[in-house]
Amino acid sequence: MFAAACALARCNHSPEDIAGILLNNLLGISESILEKSNSITYAYRQAENAVALTTDDWPDVTRDGYPMKTMRNTKYGLICMEIRFENDLFHNHKRMGGHLLQSFQGDITDDGAAMLRDAFIERFDFDVGKYNILDAVQVLCVGIEPSTSCMPWAKSICKASEIN
Repeated sequence: MFAAACALARCNHSPEDIAGILLNNLLGISESILEKSNSITYAYRQAENAVALTTDDWPDVTRDGYPMKTMRNTKYGLICMEIRFENDLFHNHKRMGGHLLQSFQGDITDDGAAMLRDAFIERFDFDVGKYNILDAVQVLCVGIEPSTSCMPWAKSICKASEIN
């Protein structure tokens, strides 16, 4: 399913279009998504992640083309860093994980958020700030649907940061 979402993103489809396709019950691809309790949010998150991994540029930049310190840039950078986010509703815990976090994987703590911010600075060579990190982590854990405006994402930035 995610491979299909990425293929659609490479063809310049918007997250909204991709999510619509993923939710179309006439297509076999929608079966696993429609089984989810919040299928719309899940499909939109998958569509956004696909776009993040297949297109260029930070969504919020200055007139000179430098990335701005925004929560939206933070969210896209964290997706590019392949950090996993979860929301355990039963236990009321928000968690993050991924090799990058090492011993700070698990429930979100101030120490974990600080390490995540430090890793973001190392990877992208700019600081988005403590509150943007915390807000982006909350949004990615809870899976709130973002605005439906056009959202280019940060693949070229991800590739460039891996070289440095």
